[in-house]
Amino acid sequence: SGPGSCNVNMDGNKSVTARFGYLLSISRQGGGGGTISSSCTGGCPPGISCGATCTVIVYNPGNIVTLTATPNVGGSFFGWTAGPCTGTGTCVVTMNQATNISAAFRFPLTVIKTGSGTVTGDIGSIFCGATCSGNYFYGDIVTLTAVPAGAGTFTGWGGACSGTGPCVVTINAAKSVNANFNP
Repeated sequence: SGPGSCNVNMDGNKSVTARFGYLLSISRQGGGGGTISSSCTGGCPPGISCGATCTVIVYNPGNIVTLTATPNVGGSFFGWTAGPCTGTGTCVVTMNQATNISAAFRFPLTVIKTGSGTVTGDIGSIFCGATCSGNYFYGDIVTLTAVPAGAGTFTGWGGACSGTGPCVVTINAAKSVNANFNP
């Protein structure tokens, strides 16, 4: 049973059925951050349930596979990034050939300000007014810089950073940073 070699002990009459199908492989970008599950029509093998890793599944020609991505708590699903699917909705694939699909998950970095000033990040989308956040891949290193308004002062970071220098955050989960300003 299963894929791979079939060794048969010939101690009598034996019957072997070989099934051929197409491989569906799923990879994740961003280092994790969620799970991928599947449902299928047409006599499919057991569904995909990808946690930290995803295995290759064999499907029969014509099977219709529906993939659903679910981000971990605090994360976000960035979208399908390789293969026949795009966007952030479910991915529906008709198995008429071997198919590789990639899904990308991100984590939010939230900045909460007290007082007047701005916070900017060196990568991504953070440029803060009152409160802001940006979404980043696992392993991204974001450097935040605080600039007080007018004659005010920056009094320091809280949350995922401390001190008054640049705040360097390594993204390995959802993170929150406080930026504190005095007038």
